[in-house]
Amino acid sequence: MRQTFKKAKSENAWNFADGLEQRYGVESLNSREKTLFNKLNNIGQNEQVLLTQAYDEMMGHQYANTQQRINETSKILSKEFEHIREDWNTVSKDSNKIKIFGMKNEYKTDTAGVIDYESNAYGIAYLHEDETIKLGNSLGWYAGVVQNKFKFEDIGKSVEKQNMIKAGVFKTKSFDENGSLKMEYGRFEDIKEKDGEVRLEVKGNDYYSIKPEVGVEFKYKQPVAQKSSFTASLGIAYENELGKVSDVENKSKVRFTEADYFNIRGEKEDKAGNFKADLKFGLENQRMGVTFNTGYDTKGENFRAGFGIRAIY
Repeated sequence: MRQTFKKAKSENAWNFADGLEQRYGVESLNSREKTLFNKLNNIGQNEQVLLTQAYDEMMGHQYANTQQRINETSKILSKEFEHIREDWNTVSKDSNKIKIFGMKNEYKTDTAGVIDYESNAYGIAYLHEDETIKLGNSLGWYAGVVQNKFKFEDIGKSVEKQNMIKAGVFKTKSFDENGSLKMEYGRFEDIKEKDGEVRLEVKGNDYYSIKPEVGVEFKYKQPVAQKSSFTASLGIAYENELGKVSDVENKSKVRFTEADYFNIRGEKEDKAGNFKADLKFGLENQRMGVTFNTGYDTKGENFRAGFGIRAIY
């Protein structure tokens, strides 16, 4: 007996069920989609709770914080550019710095419907710097590429892979920094799933980030050999996101149907800021260096660790 997929109490669930209804009967024989419908048909007519749970697992909660993950990937490159610009002294007025890096993160949340995940990123960052006549002032440009792979802690063990290229110019002046203001705008185009039991289409959306930060950093440097040094630094900072990155509402629908979009609620609004700590240490000389870093964010209980190999010429 055929299951009636439109047994849904909310408008969002009804729109999703409408998409299933439109796909029923047009799926290929022996396909993963057909297997799913057979399983749904085996759910008893009085097992509404079980059917609701099945719907909920298929409605794309992995896309609840897509903007947040894009912003995280962007911040990885930005942080690497800062490291090679600020933490590595040059021996000439014109220098080229290059760094190969890796970074591991994890994110946890207590928001219902938003899934925990961990990520592994690898990439390369390049920076060209020209020191101006006034000591301490410099200008230049940078470019980098990173691949970030996210693994979700859901039943289906979902995976997302992001590739990002970033480039820009910079100019610095010699004065002490006790704070900063970082701003960013980003957007993703429609996401169209190519495989899976139920293929979804997520409507393109954007985000903007306005994040003031204040903090302090302690640095230590000790010569260990001719022209080589051991370096260490500890940074403690407070930041607060004033933009709209996590508390968004994306929209999705079942692909290859005329069904309406349903909402995917993002993180609950959290006006509390984030305290973070970063520890870096490494070995370097005037041409080569290796670094290790670790850190923790109170928001998202995010623990991170990474490494880098860099060269200057």
